[in-house]
Amino acid sequence: MVVSVGASYAAGDCLVTAIDLRYIDYDNADGLGDTAGFAPTGAVTGLGWDGVFALATGLQYQVTESTSVRLGYLVNESPIPDAAAAFNVGSPNFLQHMITFGMSHQLTPAIKASIAYLHLFHNSISGPYTTALTGPIAGSSVDVSTSNNVLAVGLNINY
Repeated sequence: MVVSVGASYAAGDCLVTAIDLRYIDYDNADGLGDTAGFAPTGAVTGLGWDGVFALATGLQYQVTESTSVRLGYLVNESPIPDAAAAFNVGSPNFLQHMITFGMSHQLTPAIKASIAYLHLFHNSISGPYTTALTGPIAGSSVDVSTSNNVLAVGLNINY
């Protein structure tokens, strides 16, 4: 379940601001919110994610009739507690801060070109190594860290 409330405000013809607050209920999502651990068969029972709040803000400025630029920022809680780090080595969803930049240009009445860049700031989680037979191993550590940069280029064609 995702609960979201947002608002935007147009300041004249050129500037639009927006804000969005969300609650993402990972706690009750099958496989994600289930307790991180092992079933008697050795299968992983879940990833142990918690529900999180996220806040996104953005600005769009219309530079000319055909060109707009955008700036955005997102902050959210990490859904993955440190104790579940060993179960989430492949999970990219613990990034907490993202900034975005973009622009679009209307080339013709039917064609718009866009480019966007986003940077997800470094974050890490750390917790004990856990096995199906012994559970968490004292003194062990699983450390997972990540950051990302994305460049997207798009062409919209209306026909």
